[in-house]
Amino acid sequence: LGLFLNGYILFVVILSKQIHTANNLLLLHLGVVDSLLCSMFLVFSAPSLLRGWTIPCTLHGFLFTLLHPVALWTVCGLNCDRYYAISAPLHYGALVSPRKVTIGLGATWVLALLLCIPPLFRVAPYSYHSALAGCAPDFTAGHAALWYYAVYTTFTLLLPAALILGCNLKVLMIARYHRHRIASAIFEVTLSAQVTITHQRNPFFLPGGLTSKFRGRSAVSTVLQLLGSFFAPYSYHS
Repeated sequence: LGLFLNGYILFVVILSKQIHTANNLLLLHLGVVDSLLCSMFLVFSAPSLLRGWTIPCTLHGFLFTLLHPVALWTVCGLNCDRYYAISAPLHYGALVSPRKVTIGLGATWVLALLLCIPPLFRVAPYSYHSALAGCAPDFTAGHAALWYYAVYTTFTLLLPAALILGCNLKVLMIARYHRHRIASAIFEVTLSAQVTITHQRNPFFLPGGLTSKFRGRSAVSTVLQLLGSFFAPYSYHS
């Protein structure tokens, strides 16, 4: 199912013929990485293959450690792209460009590759984990493995999560600020119109449906749901 959905995303992005925009470039990259992750899980879906052979387990752990951070940083890039589009729409073209996105994605691949190297030299070696139903670095393999665990978690989970949280909180603050400004402006216009047109109605009365138009889905709940879906898979395996 995941492979089908990511294939559909790739098809839509390619069909739009706007691959060279920053947002579509990030979506295309995320679709490719997620498709590779899904293909990897399908190929190494047999536990006996990973438990009984060292090379398949090492390859599976290496690819998992490589592709997973790349996917998370791509999601982080999409959130940053949305933040710049909302906070600075007039300067968006100067702040975000396909060239900068390509450089950022390249840096993400370099970082992920560097983090994959230590387990190959027996620092937190790749081993089978029944909770993951696959191979991953063994963070209990000594003092060096704990340091590797701290560095890996910081750069592949905590840092992108902090950036995603910061971007969404800033977007929330911008949305609330402009919502109050729009509501205040409509209130003043409505008040002036009521005072001018009629003296029979209360000039301070606002139509009941006016404020309800500004009451949609809570922005705070949307941010919390986003972060909850981000952290839920990690809390399950922790």
